[in-house]
Amino acid sequence: MRDWSGRFGDLLRELREENGVGIKTLAPHLGVGYTYLSKLENGRSVPSDELIKRIAEYFGCDPDQLYLSADKLPPDLVDVIKRQPIESLRLLRSLDPNAKRSDR
Repeated sequence: MRDWSGRFGDLLRELREENGVGIKTLAPHLGVGYTYLSKLENGRSVPSDELIKRIAEYFGCDPDQLYLSADKLPPDLVDVIKRQPIESLRLLRSLDPNAKRSDR
């Protein structure tokens, strides 16, 4: 799987191009203006969680990949972290032997 971390605009553009959908055609299906989509693709704006869901539904792709490409955590993971913050941090740090605690 390609690493799209921090590259939401590139991923959105690729999804559009792979599916043969122009930016002006896609915009109304997502309930936004094409100039906003252009800003997203050029990294000048950050998508809302709701827009990420609509894009995932439109293209039939994994919303988690879209969230991560926008440097966001999927909302269900945010909820887990809020409910069990210490356990979540321990688990995540255990997955990476090079992870270091931040000093305050």
